Amino acid sequence: SPGSSWSKNATSTRVPGRVVAIDHLDRARPRLTVDVQATARPVLRYAPARIRVTMRGALKDPLAAGDTVEVLVRLRPPPGPVQPGSYDFSFESYFDGIGASGYVLSPPVRLAGGSWTWGAWIENARNTIAERIRDQIGGAEGEIAAALIVGVRAGIPTDASEALRRTGLYHVISISGLHMALVAGTVIGAIRALFALFPVFSARHPVRKYSAAAGIVAITAYLVISGGEVAAQRSYLMLGVMLGAMLFDRAALTMRNLAISAAIVLAVS
Repeated sequence: SPGSSWSKNATSTRVPGRVVAIDHLDRARPRLTVDVQATARPVLRYAPARIRVTMRGALKDPLAAGDTVEVLVRLRPPPGPVQPGSYDFSFESYFDGIGASGYVLSPPVRLAGGSWTWGAWIENARNTIAERIRDQIGGAEGEIAAALIVGVRAGIPTDASEALRRTGLYHVISISGLHMALVAGTVIGAIRALFALFPVFSARHPVRKYSAAAGIVAITAYLVISGGEVAAQRSYLMLGVMLGAMLFDRAALTMRNLAISAAIVLAVS
């Protein structure tokens, strides 16, 4: 049975490591992604470099990305598909660098020597914005709004996720072309409207190019704060190429945009 298989392949160990990300699942259960520094009691011969573990209750001591913690965990290899031909979770875990998943047996203990990197700062900023959205809107609507704005999808209730999947609308939650186009269009439209208030200046300067440059800055900031998933990367590159073409007086809407975007995404990946 799945339960006996889980127990057979699982092991408990104490892990000191650096918190990479914190996701808040439904029912206020935090999920920690931790870069493993060592294992103890017992020491694992083949320790994973990164783990993802779920807590059974809320954090008593607030944590942030970049903190160094020690935590007692129950680990197993990332799970495969729940039925033949269905989604393989271990495939995604492999490319995310996650060598094991499981749950926390005791509350994490914060250690001295946290590492505040650029990635940790971005992750904490995303979580802060998402928490602000949840507080203002609340409920499933707040979780969906947080997903649409900063790409934090872990807290969407299971019934809401299932309803979106069955109606074929779950792709709207994934930040991609629609979201990037809305951000770029809003910024460019607002700046063009602002320049329209100064007709003399607009007649003498390339305000279209100024607006395109502002759009590139806006979608770059949005890509960073949204988590930078592949769909967002592709949309960002396509819009970036299009707006860059406007800066250099080239055709903006061509199939070359898609080809260039695909080549860059493949090279980065």
